[in-house]
Amino acid sequence: MIQDLVILDQQAPQWIWLAIASLMVIAALVLGRSLFMAPAVSAVAISGLGFLGLHMLFWMELALFASLAVTLRLAWFSLSTMPNKRTQEALAVLANPKRYIPESVAQARAFLLVGRIGRTTTDFINATGRIEVDGKGWDADLTGIGSEDRLPPDRLVRIVGVSSGARLKVRGLHH
Repeated sequence: MIQDLVILDQQAPQWIWLAIASLMVIAALVLGRSLFMAPAVSAVAISGLGFLGLHMLFWMELALFASLAVTLRLAWFSLSTMPNKRTQEALAVLANPKRYIPESVAQARAFLLVGRIGRTTTDFINATGRIEVDGKGWDADLTGIGSEDRLPPDRLVRIVGVSSGARLKVRGLHH
């Protein structure tokens, strides 16, 4: 088995790298972690070099793979943590709230809650009710595929958006 891999590495190393990429993608899908995607893309790139006929020593391929994987992961991390334009606008409003009308300040606060988890404080009737996040109450509307019209108090919800003004759009989370 090992001897076969050594022969394959000498003759067509791109297939080994393609297999590694496949394993990384499977790991990312099974574990639900994007952490494995940078190494998968790196392995595909190394495999692509092999398909182009650019063969290197295994240790050179391994070094290139590792450096490319680390670079891609750092780039992905830095890009994914950069605030988007809407977030920057909301932060600017909250940095100096006296310069803005109260509705704009409330909407900026609401926008920064998107993605967070809240708890219903009232019955949601006709998909409308109130939730609490960090001790502050917010008006909210149930939304999403299969959203119920009713939701009892003390249920967890995820904030998925902001509708008019500072009214939150939420989706129920099932215990």
